[in-house]
Amino acid sequence: MRYIAHRSGAALAAENSLAAVAAALTSEADGIEFDVRATADGVPVVIHDDDVARTTGGTGLVSRMPLRAVRLLSTAAGPIPTLEEFLAAAGGRIPMVAELKMPRTPDGGVVPAVPVAEAAAPLLRGVPDVTVSSFDLDAVLRARELSGATAALTGYCVPGDHWLADRVRAHGLDECHVEQGTLDASFVEELHACGAAVLAWTVEDGTRAAQLAAMGVDGIFCDDPDAVRAAVAGG
Repeated sequence: MRYIAHRSGAALAAENSLAAVAAALTSEADGIEFDVRATADGVPVVIHDDDVARTTGGTGLVSRMPLRAVRLLSTAAGPIPTLEEFLAAAGGRIPMVAELKMPRTPDGGVVPAVPVAEAAAPLLRGVPDVTVSSFDLDAVLRARELSGATAALTGYCVPGDHWLADRVRAHGLDECHVEQGTLDASFVEELHACGAAVLAWTVEDGTRAAQLAAMGVDGIFCDDPDAVRAAVAGG
């Protein structure tokens, strides 16, 4: 089972930061997961929330701010990195998972992430061992088309609902990234039967990680991959 640094290793350094990339590279993580949004002028940046308040103390939505305004904000580890800076910091030394985030509307809704995919794809093209993921299927398909990256659909497993598996099968997706609390063995079997890997988010407990491994889950996203791996190994 792969242990992938969630938000680049949020327990190792400030989430989605260049410092987290550096920490993950010195860990035993099998990969780095990070979040991509696009500024109002179409520049892809690495940040989880559209609303900048939680991680910067500033105000506003990334999707409605030009890059120059985003760059004035500071997280605990410095400025919000552009996708170009983030990829350069990783240097192709570790597998990467880029989650394409859907922009927020002022009333709390979401809009499609296809423009995010189109902004990010040229930078992802040629990056070794990169996966694009999103809750937005159209964004995943567009990013795969433009970048050639491995493709994953993100979502929740609902008992009796085959929406996720059906979309993965119909579009020949490589992976499905599922909220860990909703996963069960039958879903894993169904996805494996159509040739797709199953990865679970977000797992911080060794007992749960061991349960997922027993189900046949192919990987987990965790804030501290080394700690979770050690907890599983220690029984």
